[in-house]
Amino acid sequence: MFEWIFSAPWLVLGLSIIVIFVAIGLAGLGLARRMVLPRLGNVAHDNEFAWAIHHGILIIYGLAVALIAVAVWENYAAGSKLISSELVAVVPRQVYPCSSVSEDLFKPQLMNNPG
Repeated sequence: MFEWIFSAPWLVLGLSIIVIFVAIGLAGLGLARRMVLPRLGNVAHDNEFAWAIHHGILIIYGLAVALIAVAVWENYAAGSKLISSELVAVVPRQVYPCSSVSEDLFKPQLMNNPG
């Protein structure tokens, strides 16, 4: 029944789906403006209350997103510090297999980052 969909070009199919959904949305908007809004009457006082509630929710959402961003940044910084301390502890043994050379050469770095 719908085999023609699978043989249609993607561009044509995508554009037709978008046009259909936009047409349905605009038809619903037109019907709501003609039939629903006149029955409600003057609702200006409701808009002020909705504005206050909307902005209150946005402030709470913004604070939550900001706190999440700070927590992620702190986790990134802690992980970066851990990786760099492990790298300082591992790299001297790989670059200089002789333990006396690696300990003497990187001793100040190991003392600064005990890890």
